[in-house]
Amino acid sequence: MPSSIQEELRAALGANPALMALVGDRIYPGEIPDDEDPTPWLYYVVPESVPFDALDGPTDVRSEVEFHALADTYATAKAVIDAVLAVVEGYTGTVLKRAFWDGTSEETTEDGYHHVVRMTVWWVKS
Repeated sequence: MPSSIQEELRAALGANPALMALVGDRIYPGEIPDDEDPTPWLYYVVPESVPFDALDGPTDVRSEVEFHALADTYATAKAVIDAVLAVVEGYTGTVLKRAFWDGTSEETTEDGYHHVVRMTVWWVKS
């Protein structure tokens, strides 16, 4: 049973066949390793978390979570982000209670196509 938002997100993302077909095991919480070369890959960060006591109690937390995808083609980067949205939107688990889309952005870099989706996530801190 997942005990943190990072563990539950990793488990939920890793259980999605469409996402696994695209990125395999290249899903990283926090940041990608320096030596990660093959794309596509996905990483996610929780840059801001604040207590939220209006859901189930004082241990509920609201976080702004960012999912970053890098791929060699625009279509692949978009497919990775679309798969993330399919997993996280509407997902309810042990730790993660609800998530809402906040926006997306995309850019071309020297390393490939970088797509980002931002979501507001409510979860229970153990």
